[in-house]
Amino acid sequence: LGTDRIDLLLIHDVDVWTHGKDAIEDRFREAMSGAYVALDKLRSEGVVAGIGIGVNEAEMCVRFAQAGSFEVMLLAGRYSLLEQPAL
Repeated sequence: LGTDRIDLLLIHDVDVWTHGKDAIEDRFREAMSGAYVALDKLRSEGVVAGIGIGVNEAEMCVRFAQAGSFEVMLLAGRYSLLEQPAL
């Protein structure tokens, strides 16, 4: 990347839409015990300025906010050139 510091890293798509109702609890625990721990360490070392999540459901933003410390939460919408029911 040609840099010694990354501005922002996101944990991505830990939500029911992506993994289903049966798997979301396991994926959430994995994200918090694995990805979050690693990203938090990078942040504390100054390698990463901030960490966050990118999900498709507001409920997951609440869960992550209660479970950890994040600088940003990206709540994506289900709209693209191929998928337009949000209109």
